[in-house]
Amino acid sequence: MASVLKKGEVDLNGVRMKIKDGVRSFSTNSYPAKIVIGDTNKDSRQRVSSLVLTDYRGGIGLNRYEGAGDADRAWFATNQLRFNGNIVLPPLANLTAVSGKSGVFTVPVIGQLNDVIYVTFGRDVYAYDSVGDSWGSSLDTLPADPVSGLTIRMNGTVYFIIFYTSGYVYTSDGLTWTDKATPAKFGVAWDDRLWIIDNTGQMSFILTPGTEFAEAQLPLEDGDVTGLVTGFPGAGGQAIIFAATKFGLFAHDVDQAKFVQTGLNLSRHPSGGKGSVRWRDNIYYPVGLSIYKYAAGGTGAVVSVVGPDRADGLPAAYRGTITKLLPTTNELLALVDSAQTIGTVDSFSSSAMGGSKTGGQGNQARVIGGETGYNMILGSDEIGWEVKWASDVTDTGIESAFVGDAYGKYRLWWSVNQRIYFMTLPDNILNPNEVTDFKYAASGELITPWFDAGQQDVTKLALKGKVEVLGMTATETIVVSYALDLDEDT
Repeated sequence: MASVLKKGEVDLNGVRMKIKDGVRSFSTNSYPAKIVIGDTNKDSRQRVSSLVLTDYRGGIGLNRYEGAGDADRAWFATNQLRFNGNIVLPPLANLTAVSGKSGVFTVPVIGQLNDVIYVTFGRDVYAYDSVGDSWGSSLDTLPADPVSGLTIRMNGTVYFIIFYTSGYVYTSDGLTWTDKATPAKFGVAWDDRLWIIDNTGQMSFILTPGTEFAEAQLPLEDGDVTGLVTGFPGAGGQAIIFAATKFGLFAHDVDQAKFVQTGLNLSRHPSGGKGSVRWRDNIYYPVGLSIYKYAAGGTGAVVSVVGPDRADGLPAAYRGTITKLLPTTNELLALVDSAQTIGTVDSFSSSAMGGSKTGGQGNQARVIGGETGYNMILGSDEIGWEVKWASDVTDTGIESAFVGDAYGKYRLWWSVNQRIYFMTLPDNILNPNEVTDFKYAASGELITPWFDAGQQDVTKLALKGKVEVLGMTATETIVVSYALDLDEDT
C-alpha cells in the first residue's frame, strides 16, 4: 500500500522512500494502451477511434448507439436511406392544382379507373386531368360522407365503387354513377365477386352491382369493423377474407357463413385495424403507431410486431397514428396522421422544430395543445423504416392515399390539407449513382443517434468530422451541426 507523506517522499508498505526524479502526472480515466500484432486498421491507434457511417439501411428509430451493430441506424431522417454508401435527397412531391370544391372538407377516397385518378373532395367526385393539371368539375355527389373505395371486375365489366356507410355508388366509365342504398362501409374482391360489410358487421356478396346476398356477421358491436382484406389462413390453403376490427382479425368461414377469431386477438383500440393490407402474402394490421404482421405458417399463423414504434420509436414531433397501409413493389407504406394523437388545432407556427424542418416541403408545422406535429408517409422494406414524405400541414391530417399506374406512371397519390400530391415510385431497386432522371426534393435532413463510444463515464473529445459528397454544384450546400450531452439545443 502506498501513500504520499510530503513533497518528494512516499510511504510504500510502511517504508519511507524518497523520490529521486520529478513526478509525471497522467489521466487514470484512459484505458491501457492497445497492443496490436499483425495488420492494423483505423481503430489501432492508441487513444483515437474512428466512427465511419456509410450505411443507414437499418432505418430510422434509434436514439442512441449501443454498439457496432447499430451503425446502420438513424434517429430520424427525411433523406432516403435505402442505399449502402449513399444518403440521397427525398423523392420530389408534386402538388396538384386546387380543386373546384369550396369550404372545409375532407378527402377520404382516392382510386383509379380506366387510367384516370378519381378523388372525393367532400361528397363530390372529381377526376384528374394530368395534361392540364386540373380537377375539372364535380362528376357526382354522394348522399353521405365517403369512407372507402375500390376497383373490381364483375361479369366482365370493371367498376370503380365508393362506399359511404349507408350505401355505395358505382361507375364503369366515370360518367354515369349509380347509387345503391344498401349499407356498405368496406369492400374486397374474392372468389370472383365483391364482398361488402356494413357498419354493423353484416357481410354480403355481390355478383352484379345492385344485387346483394347477405352472408356472415361479425359478433361485435356496431362500428367495430375497420376493413376487409384477403390473406392465407395457413400453409397451402386458399386465400380467404379477413375482417379487420378494433379487437384484431376475424377470419371468414365461407362454408359455415360465419366469422372466426384468429390468433391476432387484442383489446379494443379506437384505431385498431384501420387500413390493414396484405403485402407479400402476409397481413399487416396497424394499431396506433404499431403494426402487427400476421404471417401464415405450416402449423398456423405467427404474429410479430414490425412497426416504426420499435426500438426508440419516433421523435415527439412526429408521433401519430397510422391511418392506412399501402403495398408497393418495393415497400410497405404507412400514413401517419399526427392529428389522430395530439388532438385539436390551437395555433400554427412557421418556425416549428427550430425552423429546421426540411425535405423540400417548407417548415410550417401544426402546433396543437402546445405540441408540434407533422404528418408523414413512412416506408418499410422489411429491413428498416424511412420517411418518404413529411408535411407542412396546417389544419387537417393526412387522410387517404393510393398507389397506381394511371397516366402511364407508377405513382403514390395522397391527400393532405384538402390538396392532392403525387410522387413517382421506383418500380425496381435503384442504384442512385446510375440513375440520372429521378426527381428529388430540394432538401433533406439526417439526424444520427447519440454516440458515446460505449463509455458514458469518460469525457471524450471529438477531433475531426468529415463528410464526403458526390455530384454537388456550386449552389448546393451541406450543413453539419452537432449537439452535446443529450441536449439538442447545444
